[in-house]
Amino acid sequence: MSGSPSDSLPALEALSPVDGRYRAVTAPLRGLLSEAGLIRERIRIEARWLLHLTQAVPALPGSQLAPAAANCSRT
Repeated sequence: MSGSPSDSLPALEALSPVDGRYRAVTAPLRGLLSEAGLIRERIRIEARWLLHLTQAVPALPGSQLAPAAANCSRT
């Protein structure tokens, strides 16, 4: 195994206590299940929700997004 328990992980990348002994095995999950992964997905989902609202209810104040913002959220 590549990581030792003494190697420190940034708090946003840590999964749980399994990062010690099972760090090498859980490494592929770190991008999805860590705090950073949660934040990334939350932002992605909230951006898509905002785009949906602007299209579904165009009468809402601020619903006219710039075309660059609309294109950015589709990726």
